[in-house]
Amino acid sequence: MLQSVNVSLLNEQLEKLSIDFRVKPLGDGTKFYWLYGPDNSYAMKVKRDFVLEFQTAVMDNLEDPRDLCGLFSGFEANVKSSFALYSYSGFLTKDYAEFYIDYSGITQDHSNGDVSAPSPFSIGDVSVKLSTSSSMLYFLYPGFEIEFNSHITIKLKGTSKDSVEDDLCAALHYLSLISPSLYGDIPTIVAAYPEELLSDDDDQNDVKLEKSELAKPSHPIALRYFYYADLLWGEERLLYYYKVLEYFFDIAWRMKIIDLVRESGENIEELAHQLERHQPKIEKDYLYFVFERIQTDKMWDYVTRSGFSRRDLRKLTENVYSVRNKVAHGKETDNFKTIVPSIISDSEVHRTITIFRFLAELALSKLGNVDSVGN
Repeated sequence: MLQSVNVSLLNEQLEKLSIDFRVKPLGDGTKFYWLYGPDNSYAMKVKRDFVLEFQTAVMDNLEDPRDLCGLFSGFEANVKSSFALYSYSGFLTKDYAEFYIDYSGITQDHSNGDVSAPSPFSIGDVSVKLSTSSSMLYFLYPGFEIEFNSHITIKLKGTSKDSVEDDLCAALHYLSLISPSLYGDIPTIVAAYPEELLSDDDDQNDVKLEKSELAKPSHPIALRYFYYADLLWGEERLLYYYKVLEYFFDIAWRMKIIDLVRESGENIEELAHQLERHQPKIEKDYLYFVFERIQTDKMWDYVTRSGFSRRDLRKLTENVYSVRNKVAHGKETDNFKTIVPSIISDSEVHRTITIFRFLAELALSKLGNVDSVGN
C-alpha cells in the first residue's frame, strides 16, 4: 500500500512553522503534487516521493524551518514544471521569479522584520513586489547568516524564462527611481553563497595576507584588470579575469623562448627547430604557455576537485578557452566584442567565475609579482 500524504495536517504544520507555501495533490496524488506560493503567486509540480520526504521532515518534531534546507539540495530534479535556478541568487518557475536584492533605498527593521519598501508596481504585464524572502527561495539558497525568511527579495509575476533578465533589469531601474537611495547606490542582485564557496580553500576560511612589506607589482595593468573584475557581476566579471590571463600571453611566450635558448645551448639549428615547433599559432597556444608557466599542485587540485578539468594542460587550456568563447558569444577573432550585460548568471557561469578568478590570481602571483594568499 502506498504511503499517504496527509495534506490538511501537513499544511496546518507549515502554517505553524511560518512556511509560506502549501501542498495539494495533482489529481489523485499518486504521482505528483503542487507546491504553491502565497496568493497562488507560483505553483510547482513536484514528485510525490519528494513530498513524502518533506512531510516526514516537517512532521518529525521540527522546530526550526532552517533544518529543512538540506532537503532542497538538488530540488530541481524533483520539479516537473518549468523551473530555473540562478547562481545562488534566485529562481524562476513558469511566470514567477524571485531574487535576493541589496539596496540602501529599502530599509528593514530586523527587530520585527518590517520592510520599508515602495508599494507594488507594474511594468506592462509584469507586476513587481519588494518584501522579505519566500520560504521557497530561502530553502533553495539559505547561504545568508540571517533569520528564516528575513532577507529582502524582488518578486516578478508575469515574466518568463526568455524575458526574466530584461524584466528584472527594468524593475531594478524603476525601483531606483521610485525609491532613490540617499547614498547613490543602485539596486543589485546578490548571491546567498554557502560558506564553502566563500573561500578557495575549505581549510582557510579566514586566511589573510600576513605581511607588512609587500611586493611592487611588475605588471600593474594586469592587476587593474583583476581589481576591476572583482567589482563586476556575472559574465563580464569572467571576461575580465580572462583579460588578466590574456595580458600575460606575450610574457609567457618570451619566457618559453628563453627556456628554449637555454636548452639548445649553442646549437643554432636545434634552436631554430624548437622555435618553429613551439611557435604559437592561435590564441589557445599562448594560453597554454601561461598555464605551463603558472601550474602548481594547488592549481591542479583546485581544477580537478571542482570537476572543471583533468590534470592535463591541453585539456585545461581547451576548457578555459571554450568557456570564454561561450560567454563572449562565440568570439573567434582577437577583436573584443561587446555583449549584452548580464545581471544574473546560471550556476555554470558562477562555477567557472570562481575558477577563472583563481587562475587569474595565480597568474598575477607567478608572472606579475603580486603577493597573494596561499598560491
